[in-house]
Amino acid sequence: PWTVTFYDGGSCSATLKKRDKNRGLAVFSVNRMLLSENTKNGIRTVVWGNSNIAQRGEVVIALGNMFGYDDGLGYGVISSKKYDELFADASCGVLATDIAVSPGGTGVLVNQKGEVLGLIRGSIWSESANQTANALAISELKPVLEMLLNGESVPYVGIRGTSVTEIVSSEQGLPRGMYVTQVVEDSPAMYAGIQNGDIIQKVGGTEVAGASSYEKAVLKCKTGAQVKVKGKRRGNGGYVDVEFVVTVGSQE
Repeated sequence: PWTVTFYDGGSCSATLKKRDKNRGLAVFSVNRMLLSENTKNGIRTVVWGNSNIAQRGEVVIALGNMFGYDDGLGYGVISSKKYDELFADASCGVLATDIAVSPGGTGVLVNQKGEVLGLIRGSIWSESANQTANALAISELKPVLEMLLNGESVPYVGIRGTSVTEIVSSEQGLPRGMYVTQVVEDSPAMYAGIQNGDIIQKVGGTEVAGASSYEKAVLKCKTGAQVKVKGKRRGNGGYVDVEFVVTVGSQE
């Protein structure tokens, strides 16, 4: 059983609506009829900010369980936007800050308008000697969050990869697309026969030019559907065409 505790100390049982274990996201619902009038009257809808336009040096506020207790609050600035957190079939930009946190600290990162810019994860660079609040950029999570809020399963194939850019393609003689660096064990991709070193060029009817377009192509798929994945595989005489039929799954 799950319980949600509100701002005034009131609590209510909650139901897990949907989750995506791949990205570590979950949506819960509560029955408003079970809430006290005081709690209901004080609830406000959160506003998602635009993390794409957040600037290095911008003042931000970290709220949550960052210091080993509830209702933690810290101030600081965005120190970097250069890095990504990698998942199967996806990546997400990281808003790094200079706000100190305890190991495993979690919460939300908001701007001075109170808009949510990111979800603080203690697992991001957890091996670093200096523990600071680092958040997954909310604008890049929006498509998945909207699916979860609508009760939809998030499609999962189970591939990690990197883009084959024009420069890489010309210098190393690789076909354009997404180069597969890892196939997750027991994933739909593994069962379909996709291997490390394959280059994905098309998912369903969507062309794949790199990792970003691959992620968007997967999100267009429906869980349980059989989708054709086309690409290239290196053979004795060079790259040859390959085609797979993937039964799209979900990490729930």
